[in-house]
Amino acid sequence: MSRFSAVAAPTYMDVLGRLATCAVVFAVGCGGSSAVLQSNDGGSEGAVDAADAPDATDAAQAPPNVGDIVLWSINATTAAPPTESSMVNAGFTLAAPSMCGPETVVDGCTISDCKVPPTMLPKPVSAGAILVNGGKQPLTLTTKQPDYYSVQNPFRLWDGGEELHVVVAGDVAPAFSLSVIAPAYLLVDAPVWPASGTALTVPRATDLKFHWTGGGAGTIQVNMRFAAGTAWTDAICVYPAQSAFAKVSAKVLGMLPASTTTTNTIDVISLTHATTSVSGWTMNFSAVASANTPTGLASASLVLQ
Repeated sequence: MSRFSAVAAPTYMDVLGRLATCAVVFAVGCGGSSAVLQSNDGGSEGAVDAADAPDATDAAQAPPNVGDIVLWSINATTAAPPTESSMVNAGFTLAAPSMCGPETVVDGCTISDCKVPPTMLPKPVSAGAILVNGGKQPLTLTTKQPDYYSVQNPFRLWDGGEELHVVVAGDVAPAFSLSVIAPAYLLVDAPVWPASGTALTVPRATDLKFHWTGGGAGTIQVNMRFAAGTAWTDAICVYPAQSAFAKVSAKVLGMLPASTTTTNTIDVISLTHATTSVSGWTMNFSAVASANTPTGLASASLVLQ
């Protein structure tokens, strides 16, 4: 779960890597459980609080073996020049250990403290060939001893609203298939986003309010990460993509680590997700779309004041 420093303007593939991390954290949780979204009633100005996170019972019942397939796609129509790109990745891990401690849910946002474990992580296993279709062209992933190659493309994978399918042939990890509706590329016009390579400065004392247009299937996710060497704190807030308004409360902001450097980040994405249990495995399929601002991607370094 690496993050790059946002002091220098990131490349679009760098941002894709960050979006992929966010998608996997949401889809399976730091402990490997799958998320069940339930939207809360709104606050002021039509704002909708973040969706409830899975409870301890959900996590305890989740199978210990986890597979993830993540599609992520950028369509930065507001960047100069406009840019699009995409990536597909997959991984299947036996009894994946948690890198994060207990989750705290406050005003619908999930906060967790995480660190790279001192012991070696389990090696991934093969699930055979993986076929992704329903987008702009079919894509195939094959194993690499037994991890998977990432498939990178100089084009977006979807326009939004298509039905995306994944078919996994099976090997050590079992065969399965899942489908999701491709999420839309949202336009975030509040808060005012900083110029590329500069930080978004957020006061702790007031709610951080969001507004966007173009919402479609799935959810919008606000991811904040506060990094310190091999440890980090994640705050993940999820809202219905069709609601157009959301907020991260001042209470949540007040609980987050002190932030005076640009090693901390904030990303906004649009996400759809499906999960299934097969022969002792939790299998996740996620599609992640870039959220844009009037000047580029909704991805920046973050300073809390």
